[in-house]
Formats: sequence, structure tokens, C-alpha cells
Amino acid sequence: MMIELETERLLLRMWRQDDFEAVARLLADPEVMRYVTPGRPLTRAEAWGNFA
Repeated sequence: MMIELETERLLLRMWRQDDFEAVARLLADPEVMRYVTPGRPLTRAEAWGNFA
């Protein structure tokens, strides 16, 4: 069973495969990743490893 939490401004749910492109762009962005471990942009392969 997949639980979703939704408010007027927010939807929390498990990632879906169609989310990958947006997630990969975030994980490749140096400005985003400077605050996220490992502190460096990730390749698409590394992003997929985190996503899957």
C-alpha cells in the first residue's frame, strides 16, 4: 500500500519512474549538491543508483 500525504501546497509520495529526469537534474546541480552528501554533483548513473 502506497501512502500519499497531500496539502494545498505539498504532496509527499514515493518517487515514480517518471520523476527521474527532474531528480537527476537536481542531483547534477552543483548549487543543490553542495548541501547534500556527498557534496558534489552526481552523474546520471549515480543519480539512478540513488533513485532506484
